[in-house]
Amino acid sequence: DDESEKRYQLILNYCFGHPRSSLLLFPSSSSVQFINHSSKKSNAKIQWSDSDFQSEEWLTEPLEDIKARKKTGLMFDIIATKDIQLGA
Repeated sequence: DDESEKRYQLILNYCFGHPRSSLLLFPSSSSVQFINHSSKKSNAKIQWSDSDFQSEEWLTEPLEDIKARKKTGLMFDIIATKDIQLGA
């Protein structure tokens, strides 16, 4: 129905993916709400995390192996590229 399609699209708006991959990453942090999604006024960049919690081997494993896991291991960081201003 139309309402479930809207909910699905809203979730997709916050996912990160690539046209050549069927894997979508959904942020589990509230920091995603601070990203300006404008292509002309972007204020953040995304990069693979260098955190100790990042599972580096996941970056080269087949998608089927990643999908079989029951935990998170792929992480990316959101890096501010401009000063963050209150209310901006």
